[in-house]
Amino acid sequence: MSQSHILPSRNLKSALAIYAANKINRNLKPFLFEEPGLKYDSDGRDIHVPQIYRVIIPSPVFFSQTVTKEGLQLIFTSERGDISILIPVKFQPILRNRTVNLGPIDFQFHAALRTLIGALYRAMLGVTKGYQEKLKTVGVGYKGRFEESRLLKMALGYSHPVHYLIHRTVDVKLSRKNNRFNLQGPNPLIVNQAAADLYAFKKPDVYNGKGLRYRGYKLVKKEGKKKK
Repeated sequence: MSQSHILPSRNLKSALAIYAANKINRNLKPFLFEEPGLKYDSDGRDIHVPQIYRVIIPSPVFFSQTVTKEGLQLIFTSERGDISILIPVKFQPILRNRTVNLGPIDFQFHAALRTLIGALYRAMLGVTKGYQEKLKTVGVGYKGRFEESRLLKMALGYSHPVHYLIHRTVDVKLSRKNNRFNLQGPNPLIVNQAAADLYAFKKPDVYNGKGLRYRGYKLVKKEGKKKK
């Protein structure tokens, strides 16, 4: 039976570009294979049959497995932290060497399958290349300081400093002037949430632009009232 490779999901095209650009993972595409699940009967009509998928875990990715009642637990490890993914029993997962066999899978589970494949894809990308968010402060005296206790102290124009505890899997690097923050980690959910929390402390003012914003974000300022 012939095989064809498919992308994890349409919304992962940007992640695929990053994944392909990584030297470590340049020879890893495609990592997902499917056996065709479409056949024809004697009258020429389409008959959909359950499909079988194979997920290949690249050699640079370190992982361990645990079999539970709920399914197959894969734990991807890295220096920054671990990411755990549970493959439910309904997908009939079987791990052989570095290949996870899924299926046969009915069409009613295809939406959940796409979500699972996307999670596996982002986990492997996270432990190899990682995810990052970049923010910067705009305003006189707006800056931050990252301490060994993983506490980020920021001066954002308030009468008091703002404190935020950074997750243990997220690395924070500040610029020379301490007004630019680079957040990096293996788990995109944790990195994005940390950036969103920091952004919420001092959103950019729509009139003067002061505040904390994402780098590369273009702020459209409002025009103030003109004096007659």
